[in-house]
Amino acid sequence: MAEEIRRRGFAKVRIGADHASYGFTAGTRDRLAVLLPDARFVDLPRVSDLLRAVKSHAEIVLIAEAAAIADKAMASIAAQARPGLSPRSAAAIAAACFLENGADTGETGPIVPGVGDHEFLHGVMTAQPLAIGDILHVELIPKRRNYGARLMRPVLIGEDWRGLSPTAERLVALQDRQFSAMRPGARARDVDAVLREAVLAEGLRAAYDNVTGYTLGLYGRTPRTSDFSRVFLPDAQWRLEEGMVFHMYVSAAGLGFSETVVVEAEGGRRLTSTARKMLTINPG
Repeated sequence: MAEEIRRRGFAKVRIGADHASYGFTAGTRDRLAVLLPDARFVDLPRVSDLLRAVKSHAEIVLIAEAAAIADKAMASIAAQARPGLSPRSAAAIAAACFLENGADTGETGPIVPGVGDHEFLHGVMTAQPLAIGDILHVELIPKRRNYGARLMRPVLIGEDWRGLSPTAERLVALQDRQFSAMRPGARARDVDAVLREAVLAEGLRAAYDNVTGYTLGLYGRTPRTSDFSRVFLPDAQWRLEEGMVFHMYVSAAGLGFSETVVVEAEGGRRLTSTARKMLTINPG
């Protein structure tokens, strides 16, 4: 690379680079500094994140394909949600569905018992069988040509003897309001407040410590499992643009709902299409 930079006449100029990029490590910077002693590498913070914030039509098509795979896998798990099903068994169902339907890999995402307000979202998969009334939290993260979609649903095992359905319905209704607010030009903190403040005001959670959404798009092989270049928090000042895609999620009482959402002129449009409710094999 240093030889090519010299060939193009850039050996003695200021060269912009994103020093936080996984493609520009400290080792790479130091080696280039030795090979190009008269060049100066200037940090352009998060420039690569900004360049890929808005997705092209072709990118959105790939994300939508991944979203369709997530929908199929979620339906397959819900159809087998009987007492005795374990999170690991559910993950095997999802992984097979991913591979059968064109996903890049069989990596499923967190599939764990639903317990707590948000602590379970990154829990540890177990082989412990679930019993009647338990909630299986399913988050699916399929990728098509490295473009990822994400989908969360609570899957009820047997009967709702704890009476969780009203909470599930309320979380969905409040999140639907948030999707409607996701218009181009809207400030991220205002979109966040639509959901966060309502959940707290209605007592669905005592505290809301996590984000309500983050960027979706290209996921290469890096240590980063989620793209937090844009997040929805109370202090987020950035503004939404048409063509941005996000993983929007809400959780409380062991119930987690999420969608892959693209920003359009009229608001957020779901690319995932699974029914917006607590899933179960029971009729109704």
